[in-house]
Amino acid sequence: MEIKELYAKLDGNYQEALTRLMNEALITRFVLKFKDNNGGEVVIKALESSDNNAIFESTHALKGVAGNLAFTALFDISSRICEKARGKAQDEKIDFTNDLVEFKAIYSKTISALEEFANK
Repeated sequence: MEIKELYAKLDGNYQEALTRLMNEALITRFVLKFKDNNGGEVVIKALESSDNNAIFESTHALKGVAGNLAFTALFDISSRICEKARGKAQDEKIDFTNDLVEFKAIYSKTISALEEFANK
């Protein structure tokens, strides 16, 4: 699988990543590092625990990385969840059920595609 094919599978934007990171070798290096990053797992645990602060912090961090790599689908869901949790009191009840389901699906798709790319 080529890097452009990976971005197509991820609903990402290869040209945007190329603009940010300047060359394909650097994109590939950071994409492979992302595969081993556990940021998505941290988001899932935060969502499952309904910890508003942890949800905000973990999605904010993942949103930044996904944005820099132009992983558009992952960036979009992380951004939506982040904004939903922004400024909420720790004990404020927010329903993240649908967000969790959607996040898990997108994150799983991302990791599967990255593993396929890494094993090409």
